[in-house]
Amino acid sequence: MKSEEFYTYIIKNKPNLYRKMTHSSEHQKCQYTFPDKIFKGHDLLNNSRVFQFLKSNYLPAPVINFHSFSLIKKGVIVLFWVNQNGSKTIIDFKKPGEVLRPAIGICTKKTGEIKAKTLLDTEIISIDRDYLCACIFKEDKIYDFYHQLLSDDISSTYRQLKLLKEVDIEKRYEIFLEEYKDIYNEVSDRMIANFLGVHYVTLSRMKSRLLSRAKI
Repeated sequence: MKSEEFYTYIIKNKPNLYRKMTHSSEHQKCQYTFPDKIFKGHDLLNNSRVFQFLKSNYLPAPVINFHSFSLIKKGVIVLFWVNQNGSKTIIDFKKPGEVLRPAIGICTKKTGEIKAKTLLDTEIISIDRDYLCACIFKEDKIYDFYHQLLSDDISSTYRQLKLLKEVDIEKRYEIFLEEYKDIYNEVSDRMIANFLGVHYVTLSRMKSRLLSRAKI
């Protein structure tokens, strides 16, 4: 849980954002309900698998590789790029109702690899991609459902790029709070700093300035 002092700052200076963060965190406790009904008449059971992971577990390749389409039912996941020298760069944070689509072969001469790690106890339904494509071809309702999921995911990627393009760190942090308000408490400040592309000390000092300004 983040400091009460910082929440006091948010309440005072960003009341609308605080209401969104509070509302989202209440619903975060509920897991995502997968719409099994849209697969009625298809053999979803034998063409999908449910994975469960404890907090701080790394996800295995079958969950994040391109042969499967994985949807988060419960929990929070951090995606990061591991360079050959061992350094890590956080790519994104994923929550219930979102898809994992990171581990597609980016190029033949990779200089690192994508990893995924749970921040909370997590449950994922992973559907065979060929089976899913066959279902989408036959059923408009399945197509519409996954089209919306992927559209939301692409929109999220666009927002990340827009966030990182912002030069001012305070504005960048404010955008982060808005975009990830529902999982903010589950992400450490060190992870946030990594994602924003700044040093942890820089983020800490910036937050201190915001708090000092709010007390004036």
